[in-house]
Amino acid sequence: MTPINSLKSNDRNERIFTVVSFILFCLCFCFLFWFLNVNIERFLNSDDTSELILSKMLAEENRLITPNWFYSTELRVFNTQIVYAFFFKFFNNWHNIRIVSDILLTLTMLVSAYWLFRVFKLKKYAWLGLAMLLIPTSVHYFEIVLKGAYYYPHIVISILTVAILESLRNLKGKKLLSFILLIVLCLLAFLSGLGGPRQILIVYLPVLVTAVILLVLDSIENYKNGEKSIGKCVKASIKADSSPLLGSVLAFVFGLAGFIINSTVLHLYYDYFSYDINFKSFNINRLKDVIAFYFQNFGYTEGKVFSENLVHNIVCFVWFALFVVSLIVGLKRKKKDLYFRFSLLTLASYLVYVLVFIFSDIIFKDRHSLVLIWMTLPCIFFLFEEIRNKINMRYLPVIMFCGLMLITGACRYKTLSERDDLAELKKIAVFLTENGYRDGYATFWNGNVLTELSNGYLDVWISSDELNEGENNDRTFEWLQKKSHVCEHPEGKVFWVLSEAQRRDSRLIKNVPDQHIIYETPEEVNWDVFDSEKLVKRYYVYGFSSYDELYGLIGNITISDNYTIAPGKEYKTRNVELYPDWYYVTVQGSDLDQGDFGVEYNPVIVKDYKKTTWNRPQEISGTVVSRSGDHVVLKFKLGEQTKTLKITAHNNGSSYCHIDSLLITKKYVYHSDFFSSQFVSGASDNKGTRELDADGVSFGPYMTLVPGTYIMEIEGTGLEGTEFGVTYKQDGEMKPVEGKAVTYTDNRIEYEFTVTETLNDCEFKVTNKSGKSCVLNYIRVKFKE
Repeated sequence: MTPINSLKSNDRNERIFTVVSFILFCLCFCFLFWFLNVNIERFLNSDDTSELILSKMLAEENRLITPNWFYSTELRVFNTQIVYAFFFKFFNNWHNIRIVSDILLTLTMLVSAYWLFRVFKLKKYAWLGLAMLLIPTSVHYFEIVLKGAYYYPHIVISILTVAILESLRNLKGKKLLSFILLIVLCLLAFLSGLGGPRQILIVYLPVLVTAVILLVLDSIENYKNGEKSIGKCVKASIKADSSPLLGSVLAFVFGLAGFIINSTVLHLYYDYFSYDINFKSFNINRLKDVIAFYFQNFGYTEGKVFSENLVHNIVCFVWFALFVVSLIVGLKRKKKDLYFRFSLLTLASYLVYVLVFIFSDIIFKDRHSLVLIWMTLPCIFFLFEEIRNKINMRYLPVIMFCGLMLITGACRYKTLSERDDLAELKKIAVFLTENGYRDGYATFWNGNVLTELSNGYLDVWISSDELNEGENNDRTFEWLQKKSHVCEHPEGKVFWVLSEAQRRDSRLIKNVPDQHIIYETPEEVNWDVFDSEKLVKRYYVYGFSSYDELYGLIGNITISDNYTIAPGKEYKTRNVELYPDWYYVTVQGSDLDQGDFGVEYNPVIVKDYKKTTWNRPQEISGTVVSRSGDHVVLKFKLGEQTKTLKITAHNNGSSYCHIDSLLITKKYVYHSDFFSSQFVSGASDNKGTRELDADGVSFGPYMTLVPGTYIMEIEGTGLEGTEFGVTYKQDGEMKPVEGKAVTYTDNRIEYEFTVTETLNDCEFKVTNKSGKSCVLNYIRVKFKE
């Protein structure tokens, strides 16, 4: 018989343990959100910010999901956007909305986990477990869960599913409450399935597998106990655990039903990544990757041995070892034991994830298994309780484990406090806001985050990487941004943010004079990083008076196919992507007057739940502005966006015709290139500007102009002392084209002239007669609309 004093001592120890655990939880919770409140703008990225941009849109549209957004890998149905959008209804401060929303999302996880600990009779460890869930044990856990809040809905739904199924075992005879829990379970499964297949993989399939295994084990036990009818054995097992078994099946069915609707119906109305999963043969490299990613999520960190990495990796291996031992011990328990059931479910969850990724081509990222990390804590606490019952060590193993977790968390916080990923982008956001810029362009990782750093003031068009490859230069990146950005252009003053690497590699930026740079990272910045990182973290911001000015600099698509067309044959260019607007096509070559030129594209139609391209091309009506043997200009209007537009040419003559180049322009037929020091006398080029000495001349480029009215635009400084005009070559002499200056100031000249017949070897000439130097920023020529 246990002495009364011993019982009192145990009760006192448990009360002390509970109080200390609660205090530790409160400290972890308060410190986490103090840290995020003070430092969140040092760790944000465009993935984080996209959640708030979407939520702001939903709040304005009074919707839970919207067809006006490019989603990523999941359709946000029952997800974080509900909370963010709610607070956008009442507040305008993006920082406060993020922090308050994250607190609420974190509390949903903590409340769910607390209930689970009670259901699994681990109440004494509940506050300690909640504290462990708030510690940044790995970089990914901090980035994706604690800071980004991405996986809170997935974790909460998983915890509630497991807790409800276990509760159903304890509610025999309470039919109404069991029915309510089943309804909640099915609703959660259906709503999560509407978002995509993730929840099926991480909880509903493992739950079903676990239920089937338990059914088989119970049937075998009934068989061993003397019941020789297999059917009766199975029937008895089903009857014994009817509610949790029914719940497991219903959860899987409703989750699957939601996903079927996601992939067949919702995909027609909303843009998000659709999963097309294929089975693959076993790949040992994928298995290695999955195992490596698991260890990373347990906190494994590469780097120097004698550093903080040693602490992280010790905790990683201790944690992993305890987890493995807890599973082994749990699986040795009796089949109807709580510890056994949860260990079996945990093992099934991890194995399902491993098997899916090594036998299919589904994309697997290092962070994906974070949604399972919470399951390790109940397993380890079950193990600690087992140790307490068998060995008189009281809470020593728990204290040691938690101490290690706290130490690694403190080290993570120290490392995080030394980071500032957005130092320059914060300055850029302030600069743009203070200087009247609101709309502009940037690539993904530099774009969305500027919106949040400016408290929603800046509207950034996310350009695809092709912006820096000289192709389709204002193409929007159809990922985590407003759909309106595809067909609408920025208004007012426009900015363009480029990193050092993007500026160095861009084929388009050479067309933009340096005087358009309105901000750049100072050279004296002390970069405590590798050069490769410097190229990413050093920024240049270009400013333009309007979208037309930007597009005029980078807006031409040149196709240099150098193609010969035989008599009776047809030529088609490669596909190009264009947006609704008027366009000019300028073709240069030889014997082109015997060809018929046109425009066509393949309309995209929806046949089922996937977008498919109709094979029969649709022609676009175009007008031939001018035609000669070496020059053809075609004008057409595009009514919808397309990625499949082609320029066609059919040779109707009896001899070969040849295409040298083909230029699609939205506005300008010529834009100066002040980088090469060509077509100049008494002048020099410097990074896109041309400085003319006294009596210096800029001329060239000896191009062909077809009939039409043109505007030549010249911008620079000291222009009032210049002479300008357009000349063409005829009979070996340069002759002027008559025109008039409609604008003539010291900074800008607009010269209008008309061409009545095709002119060859045209040049746009500027002569400095001021007696002192002047600067040309650009010379541009466009058709007058």
